[in-house]
Amino acid sequence: MKSCLSRLFSANSYLARYYAQTHRQADARKILAGLEQASTARYVSAAEIAAVYAALNDSESALKWLDTACDEHAGALIYLNVDRVWDSLRKTSRFQTDIKRVNLPAQTDEWSSR
Repeated sequence: MKSCLSRLFSANSYLARYYAQTHRQADARKILAGLEQASTARYVSAAEIAAVYAALNDSESALKWLDTACDEHAGALIYLNVDRVWDSLRKTSRFQTDIKRVNLPAQTDEWSSR
């Protein structure tokens, strides 16, 4: 059951990201509210919540949840250097600090010009 719920939360976070990126912010925020509510009672990856905020262009909330994801050692953090949802945050010092916290290689200008 735990694994099924985890997959459901993950699927919902990707759906919310899709909605955010296709100008359906209200739908994305509705799913996001459900993810945040669920996270008070069970494990929901803070990295996935952060990614939804990033897709919604809410940098401050995205970085706050990303810090929490680093604290919880979320598995999804291995994609920080390649997932385009983080593109708008890549040059911020807080994002670069989180890259270091999870021991990912520093990004070069070549990576950021994709």
